[in-house]
Amino acid sequence: MPNGSGSIAGGNEDRLGVSLDPANDRYFWSAAFGGGIWVGNLDGSGSSTQILGISNWISAIDYDPVNDQVYYNGSYNSGGYLGRVNADGTGNTIVFDGTDGVSGIRGMVVDAATNKVYWVNKNTNEIWSGNLDGTGIPSAIYSYPSNNARDIVLDRTTGTLYWTEFSSGGSSSSDIIATAPADGSGSRTVLISGNFGSVK
Repeated sequence: MPNGSGSIAGGNEDRLGVSLDPANDRYFWSAAFGGGIWVGNLDGSGSSTQILGISNWISAIDYDPVNDQVYYNGSYNSGGYLGRVNADGTGNTIVFDGTDGVSGIRGMVVDAATNKVYWVNKNTNEIWSGNLDGTGIPSAIYSYPSNNARDIVLDRTTGTLYWTEFSSGGSSSSDIIATAPADGSGSRTVLISGNFGSVK
């Protein structure tokens, strides 16, 4: 049972992204403002260890258990890139960047079984898809012109994407949880809408 006794060896106070690796009893998390990516034990024991230290703001990460790699967004504002690093901290690589159409990644999810990565392209108000190994040219598969999307998840059993959208901040926000097929073959469907205080 998690006991909450684990400690953080350094790092930054703003934790934004988290991804689990239950098979190896560990989890990965990101520290914004240049804190990088860290790994810790799921049971809360020991100290977290930094596997990647970079100056960019990392707000989204996802672990690929097939290739033992962590994917992350290098900055979620203007520009930025999609990167990956081996779970042991070696082999940091830029997968896609501005030359490929990346424009402010917010949320991101990987699917090693289909060699796909999906992300929220903040500055174009679109959901993008590309090959996980960096081959080919990524492209937009869905658009949400009136809202800002933040996070995205994938139901790998059905091949369905789910993401959050918000139109403004605070309690007056018009919030949406939307869904669509991950292969881009369908249309965006709104599951939930209302004013929930800016769903992100």
